[in-house]
Amino acid sequence: MQYDDDLIIACPHCEQLYRHHSTLDTFMKPETVYSDGYICNGSNFVVKMVKCFTCNKFFNIKDCKEVGALPYMGLLPKKWGNTISIIGYKNSIAELEEALYTSFCNTDENEKAVRTLLLRRFNDAFRNDSEYKQSEEERSQFIENIEKLIELSKDATNFDEKILLAELYREKGDFETCMKLITNIIPVDKIENRIRGVIYNCAEVKDDKVFEHFYYY
Repeated sequence: MQYDDDLIIACPHCEQLYRHHSTLDTFMKPETVYSDGYICNGSNFVVKMVKCFTCNKFFNIKDCKEVGALPYMGLLPKKWGNTISIIGYKNSIAELEEALYTSFCNTDENEKAVRTLLLRRFNDAFRNDSEYKQSEEERSQFIENIEKLIELSKDATNFDEKILLAELYREKGDFETCMKLITNIIPVDKIENRIRGVIYNCAEVKDDKVFEHFYYY
């Protein structure tokens, strides 16, 4: 994975400065891709939503004013001395659940983005331990989030959206609906066909756990 310049951005609510970076697609190191869309060691290090460390309000990176730029991992000049680095920042489950009940999620787009991140945070437990067992409370929260994501994903049009919708049904335990949806998805290349086939096979044997798809090189 190759990175562009680090950007200095300002919180749109209080103007606290933050440092983050974005990726370029010209070079990619090995990355593990999971069935819920999580990419390990890749684009997930590019922060999209942050809870401001100063005013405690949530904001989207794309809504921030760019104050300046630095070479990737370059030294920070004194004029930006109060800048907080959010390189590698990862939203917690508690933070994402809090965001759902704020004005940040007053659009379907933002709510879907936050719920997708929440799905991946729940699934991190299985990524870290394949034998992990959810408590009843965790399972209830997990299913509730999936059901709301399904409602927000009903109008799926492209392959990524359609395959994620099928994956949501699989992780919910509704294997029949998952397989029905996948049967109606038409892949355009070998990678899409492989993804489609693996999720279908997991649903067929009633496996509802997140799993690795493949590696990018």
